[in-house]
Amino acid sequence: MKSVLSRLALLISLAMTFTSLVGCSNMSDNSLLTNEASNTSGNDVSKTPLSTEVFIALDNPTVQAANVSASVEVTGSCYISTYPDNYIQVFDGSGNSVAVTDLKTGSGTPKCRDGRFALIIASGALAVGTTNLKIQLPVIDSSNATTLNQANAVRYFSITKPGT
Repeated sequence: MKSVLSRLALLISLAMTFTSLVGCSNMSDNSLLTNEASNTSGNDVSKTPLSTEVFIALDNPTVQAANVSASVEVTGSCYISTYPDNYIQVFDGSGNSVAVTDLKTGSGTPKCRDGRFALIIASGALAVGTTNLKIQLPVIDSSNATTLNQANAVRYFSITKPGT
């Protein structure tokens, strides 16, 4: 009886092994399990930049300067899709460009890097009281053409600078 049960167990084991091997073979022409080369161009991820994906967001839309002579740090998140280049601009309420410095590089042209930006606005660029500013993230394509998504890549914020 014991040998009959062990033979039965062996047969069941072999049947299960055979079934699993059949399940892994190429069963039809459109199977993913094949060694044949196929045209996979339809499966490629598009690397075409999309201006609708570009955005900038501030960590804090209301910034308080520590004192009258302090510079102000403005940080946030950003995304530039697959555009090869970008830059960040800041303007005052009259549309005049405000001098800014990239906190990471010290450059006068801040950029979105790895989904973040950090820039400094010198205290001399700000009046005492509250100053309303606009920040924007233009992107540059491979043809050197600049694009600005007005809906998502332009934000407004304010900085309050104490009088003394």
